[in-house]
Amino acid sequence: MVHEHVGKINQFLQNFMQQMTILAREQTFGHLPTICQLLAIRRLALR
Repeated sequence: MVHEHVGKINQFLQNFMQQMTILAREQTFGHLPTICQLLAIRRLALR
């Protein structure tokens, strides 16, 4: 009974970590265009 409960908690934690990883990845990629734009602007400014 207890072992089964631990298994469920482990599965929940695994799913939770996957969700957080996906969210973090999406947020990072969401910021990439702005970072690229900033770099492009800096390059133009340095010329």
